[in-house]
Amino acid sequence: MTRIAIILGSTRPGRNGEAVARWVHEIAAARGDADFELVDIAEYRLPHLDEAAPPSLGQYAHEHTKAWAAKIASFDGYVFVTPEYNHSTSGALKNAIDFLYGEWNDKAAGFVSYGSAGGTRAVEHLRLVMGELQVADVRNQVALSLFTDFTDFATFTPAERHTAAVEALLDQVIAWSRALASLRTDAKEVVRRNTERVQSGGDFALFEELFADDFVDHTPQPGTTPDKDGVRVLYHALRSAFPDFSAKIHWQTVDGDVVTTYKTYSGTHRGEFLGLAATGEHVEFETVDAMRVVDGRITEHWGVANLYSVLQQVGALK
Repeated sequence: MTRIAIILGSTRPGRNGEAVARWVHEIAAARGDADFELVDIAEYRLPHLDEAAPPSLGQYAHEHTKAWAAKIASFDGYVFVTPEYNHSTSGALKNAIDFLYGEWNDKAAGFVSYGSAGGTRAVEHLRLVMGELQVADVRNQVALSLFTDFTDFATFTPAERHTAAVEALLDQVIAWSRALASLRTDAKEVVRRNTERVQSGGDFALFEELFADDFVDHTPQPGTTPDKDGVRVLYHALRSAFPDFSAKIHWQTVDGDVVTTYKTYSGTHRGEFLGLAATGEHVEFETVDAMRVVDGRITEHWGVANLYSVLQQVGALK
């Protein structure tokens, strides 16, 4: 079933947002067309962005980032509950968004805002941010006024009409989340993401998402097991031996649920590989592999790599 996160975007003590987010979740939970979860950014204790690598690479060094990435990656769409501070969203929410990139891609988002002007300017800012993250923001939104929807600016007492507005918002978020699912589960796209973001980018959080737990490798490399653990070990070994490891796709074909890819791997030999100590040589080698994709996850693999060429390039063979 489609999974939607209701993200509470304020960490301020005494925040009004918690009551708003719980209200939205209560309305959503009464529906039967999606699974909804309230996600409180305060619980993740994210510091100011402290990852050295750009989020687009997915190379997360800190456990707080990995936990946040795993949570956000598990959803198909989002409803952001945001305050308005100085014509924008909260710094805490913007910071939480900026920690990640790929986990947000090709999903849908809607907004519930609150403030003296209904939080509308915070939403306008967030819409720009969503565009950069390849998130489809829906038109409907809910704007709550501190003057009419809160008693004494602190106790949440929403006007009855807002319930229908939340339902309309959720209708659009769910519909768009489902429509965008094909971008996340298309067989060629799944394999491309593995090649470009896992193999080339080192995004191992995405690796866990893309590979099925019962994955089978029919042509495992020497020293690896024919399962998901074996591929994980292989990918880590390649990035250790070739820190600048990258893959270039030349072409892909699809036959049913099997995607065949012809590509070139390249990198500088900086660590042990195939029992050979680092040589500092730049290496390129071609490979052809076939991957079966079922329900958006890689379940099987067959492949042939020109490792003979690698041995020649590092001087092990003349």
